[in-house]
Amino acid sequence: MNWNVEAYRQTVFRRLQLSLDGTERVLDLGCGEGGDAEWLAARARTTLGVDLVEHPRWSSLARPGLRFERGDAQALRLESAAFDLVFLKDVLHHANDPDRVLAEAKRLCAPGGRIYIIEGNRFNPVFYLHMTLMLGHQHFRRPVFEALIRRTFPDARLIWFEAHVYPFSMPVLLMVARGIETAIAVTPGIRRLASYNAAIIRLARGGNPG
Repeated sequence: MNWNVEAYRQTVFRRLQLSLDGTERVLDLGCGEGGDAEWLAARARTTLGVDLVEHPRWSSLARPGLRFERGDAQALRLESAAFDLVFLKDVLHHANDPDRVLAEAKRLCAPGGRIYIIEGNRFNPVFYLHMTLMLGHQHFRRPVFEALIRRTFPDARLIWFEAHVYPFSMPVLLMVARGIETAIAVTPGIRRLASYNAAIIRLARGGNPG
């Protein structure tokens, strides 16, 4: 079966409007198997992927400009303000103390840098059936996610969007799927079911969210 994993990844970054100019030092916090870190590394100066458990795929992805290491996102032995962009996807709902993870992300991001936080939406019926009931992922309800983000980043820009991995990669089918995703994300009353909640933060030059 030919899944659309790469198209899904492109959709996520497009919805976030995440762009890089090749000069950034990037931290992928909670990088999992490393696919997002690989995408970021192809567009950044350096990328570090960190996760609590080492993934077997890391050794095949690592190269100059892309490295991986084990670490606890709640307390990392990394220099403060060492990164221009910090990326967290589906990390917070796994953490014992998500506020500490956000505090670490803020500490590690340089003044003027960006932080992107993406979490599955518990309201989404597909995620609820598959990820919550079947796999036990305790995704946040949107109000809970918003309150969590606002405690550390009061001025964060909050968005929601649709993106799914499908068991097909034919361009015409993906075009139809993206059209449905866009319709869900912008239609009042339905958009509360969009699959992802996200926060985009840009730190002011003085180090505070701006």
